[in-house]
Amino acid sequence: MASMYAAFLYFYIRNRQGKNQALFLALLFGALAFYSYSPGQVIVVITGILLLISDFKFHIKNWKNTLWGLGLLVILALPYLRFYLTQKEEITHHLAVLGSYWIKPIPFYEKLLTYLTNYVKGFNPIYWFWPNPSIIESIWPNAALPAWLFSNLGDLDRHIMKGYGHILLVTFPFWVIGLVRCFKRFKDPAHRTLIFATLAAPAGAAIVDWGITRGMVFIIPTTIITALGVDSCFTWLRSKWEKLGETTLAVLTFLIIAPFCFLMLNDALTNGPTWYDDYGLGGIQYGGEQVFTRAVEIAQADPHTTVLVSSTWANGTSVIMRYFTDDLENVRMGNINAYTQEFKPLNRNMLFVMTGDDLIFIQESGKFTNIEIEDIILYPNQTNGFFFVRLDYVEGIEEILESERIARQILIAETITLMGQDVSIEYPVLDMNEIGHAFDGDTSTLCRTLEANPMRIVLTFSEPIKVQNLTLMVGGTPTEVSATAVFDGEVLAELSEQGENSPVPREMTLDFAETLTVDVLEISIRNVNDGDIAHVHLWEVTIE
Repeated sequence: MASMYAAFLYFYIRNRQGKNQALFLALLFGALAFYSYSPGQVIVVITGILLLISDFKFHIKNWKNTLWGLGLLVILALPYLRFYLTQKEEITHHLAVLGSYWIKPIPFYEKLLTYLTNYVKGFNPIYWFWPNPSIIESIWPNAALPAWLFSNLGDLDRHIMKGYGHILLVTFPFWVIGLVRCFKRFKDPAHRTLIFATLAAPAGAAIVDWGITRGMVFIIPTTIITALGVDSCFTWLRSKWEKLGETTLAVLTFLIIAPFCFLMLNDALTNGPTWYDDYGLGGIQYGGEQVFTRAVEIAQADPHTTVLVSSTWANGTSVIMRYFTDDLENVRMGNINAYTQEFKPLNRNMLFVMTGDDLIFIQESGKFTNIEIEDIILYPNQTNGFFFVRLDYVEGIEEILESERIARQILIAETITLMGQDVSIEYPVLDMNEIGHAFDGDTSTLCRTLEANPMRIVLTFSEPIKVQNLTLMVGGTPTEVSATAVFDGEVLAELSEQGENSPVPREMTLDFAETLTVDVLEISIRNVNDGDIAHVHLWEVTIE
């Protein structure tokens, strides 16, 4: 997205310099930036609006070229229009997944204030230029500095080169000089475009919260503005020393920057693996090549052994596996925790590759015996990383797992306020949010079972209610929903409906065809393709 945005700015400036055909390339690359990454949608649109307003007279003067550009823009917008008309609920769902405040039930002014706060974060110079922003806060914990200076200083380890800022600190003065130059030459289209690009850069990240991937576009105008600052300094130097030519300054600049680039490269290759101690999912996700290369060696040496690799330590581990194993049949993804939840065939020809946390988990579970560690892969800091383990179930494991399965079906009871009265509700153990979120009228709040499939919910009303239909917002996996209406101990109606796979959460409605008076409603949501152990997702239940 950042790369396409850079091309968009370049060709737009070329258009403003009289190259009419460049407008079409600017629109094309703007569309590519728009479609590449969701924050780009906001950034490109805001940049476009600012440029359209500031250069309106120019576009009117070149009206023929502008009309052709408008036609191209309409064509480029058609895929998004089709998406909006057919999948508009996905926009809300995406915001819900990201936890955006825009879909939360809070006042609009509060949303606007949050957006402005997040937007201002994008201009934090400490965040962009200082190598270790948190150091400043530790040095001056009581300093009378704005809170927003320190409110966005945490990026994931894998997004940070330790000891370096996102932008080189020594370039900060040149950026300031270049920024002053842009404001002084605001009437010039090229300088004005850089200011507008800088202003638009944090707009996408502000919808959720700040993060370097969402705000990376900021680097594009900043780099150019910094170069303008360097150019202004060179112009000043040449005015003081007439013999100081452009070639001399260019060579000196190269001799300063190039060695630093090689030093930084050497630092990254030599010290980068030990910059951080978290090598797992929340850290730098180390081990792709090391784990799967070793797994292939074992699998090829002993075709009777199936190597099962844990997926808990990185994103997209199945893709990494295919890259390094070339789809070798006896190397597969497999998490040992699945064997602790339901009975699966287990023998000594199965070699599990697991992390330290996985090893502790199986040792504490009490469900395995004869645990034998055959090999260990070390992390770069020489601590134990991955364990190659063979193991067996303890005796009586099937009875143990069956008793746990029965326990998972036991419902918890509590009281919630629903339809103006206190209602007794029974439901299985959840691992996300509270059961009340399923009845709060907010489709962005999710309830999820810890393990139980189906999710059974029993509502007992102190005063009978009228009900004609139930609408449930459930997950996209093939799902069966059912409901039983009861009054005074008598079953009045039972309904069931099955929904096919959907790319997004969807609503499923059960219609009783007539209005019923009930005092008990039992609802069931089941993931059709899963066993007894699964996460069942429920966003909302509406009783009408």
